[in-house]
Amino acid sequence: MRRSISNYDLIRYVVAFVFIVSGLMKLTQPNMLTTFSEIGIPFPYYMMYVLALLEVILGLLISINKWVRNATLPLIIIMITALAFTKLPVISNGIIPFLFQSRLDLTILILLFVLYRSSNKISF
Repeated sequence: MRRSISNYDLIRYVVAFVFIVSGLMKLTQPNMLTTFSEIGIPFPYYMMYVLALLEVILGLLISINKWVRNATLPLIIIMITALAFTKLPVISNGIIPFLFQSRLDLTILILLFVLYRSSNKISF
């Protein structure tokens, strides 16, 4: 018997995958510390590990459908902050380059909002 996956579950899996992989990259790639320092994040060494752990843990919670609403809020804040630090400086080159550079971040941010709005009805 074939079981179809709901749109909600598909969004959860995609968002969870993105944040788990992003967190693991921060934990395993030494050049990430340089990136954090160059873009001006305060306390880059500590923030890199805090963000990495948050992304992995919250991504796992979303993937297993536990506390999805609570897990999405910190990730929304992380995404808005990431946009401000990494993509907003590009706006000086024009709106189209900014939109192009930020398209995936904005997509994930929108998916997080969808999960946040939908999770209180579905999550357990």
